[in-house]
Amino acid sequence: RERDKTVLVSEEGIQSGGTPNKQHVPDSKLDRLIKCFALQDTLSDLTNTNVKSGQILCLNGIRVLSINWVVLGHTYMYFLGGNADFGYVGEAIQRHSFDTISNGLPSVDTFFALSGFLVAYLLLKQLTKKGHLAPFEWIAYYVHRYIRLTVPFLMVILIEGFCYQVWFTGPQKPETQGIPGCHKSWWTNLLYIQNLYPWKPDGTSQCVGQAWYLANDMQFYILAPFFILPLFYKPRLGGLLLTGAVVASAITSAVLTYHNNLGLSVLSGNPDAFSMIYI
Repeated sequence: RERDKTVLVSEEGIQSGGTPNKQHVPDSKLDRLIKCFALQDTLSDLTNTNVKSGQILCLNGIRVLSINWVVLGHTYMYFLGGNADFGYVGEAIQRHSFDTISNGLPSVDTFFALSGFLVAYLLLKQLTKKGHLAPFEWIAYYVHRYIRLTVPFLMVILIEGFCYQVWFTGPQKPETQGIPGCHKSWWTNLLYIQNLYPWKPDGTSQCVGQAWYLANDMQFYILAPFFILPLFYKPRLGGLLLTGAVVASAITSAVLTYHNNLGLSVLSGNPDAFSMIYI
């Protein structure tokens, strides 16, 4: 009597004359790293509109409005820097309708507010769940933030501060070999103290233009637990500390504005207004 010839290679092998079931081989670390740059694997995540539980949806709208505001303001700053011949910009500045652009710094303040809100929200959520954080968790709190910011920041410093004079060509190519601030004080950028040392009102101590924001953001992140912990364990004390910090910040800005005769915008009054208030 003839029988169906069925060859069993393994439990996952050929079944009833069918095709072999291939065993799944886990991807290596190198494979996973390469797949991070594969569009067919990342496009679905980039275009995914599913909302995960626990997300605060209004923050996405604030981000979109703020980043467009930042891009718009920097576009006109590029024109005013002499990189394009747009004479109408000088006339537009005189109009009150242009104040949203010329005084667009609140768009940056929005990102500080978002960052502070998320740090407080996530940290208070952990404290509510656990009651306290272990020492290694506090170490991870700071180390994770440092690595997350520093790795891409190093790439920007390398390209913009040292390599771009070799790669760039044309009439806008800088005459200096690299950015002086990168050659002299690159190490202060890695410590995120470039807005404190060596501080210069004109901002030339910065390695790259966006470095001031990263320094402020990191310093705020370091100081955040000193306000959040009292707010969790002693709400009244935490509220007083937060109120005192807000009042002190407002008074400091007011004194600097009055003493240095700063204008309502960075485009009016003292040209060092931005460095004095933000950096």
